[in-house]
Amino acid sequence: MDKRESRSRPDTGVVFFEHRATNQREELVARIRRAGLMRKKPL
Repeated sequence: MDKRESRSRPDTGVVFFEHRATNQREELVARIRRAGLMRKKPL
């Protein structure tokens, strides 16, 4: 969904995810948003 630089660690960033779950009738039954700290790709 989104991403930003980490304020305290210059070699990492924060990535925001959204996971959705649907039932057999394709109805949305759960939505979870989370953030993960990821290491940046080395240059």
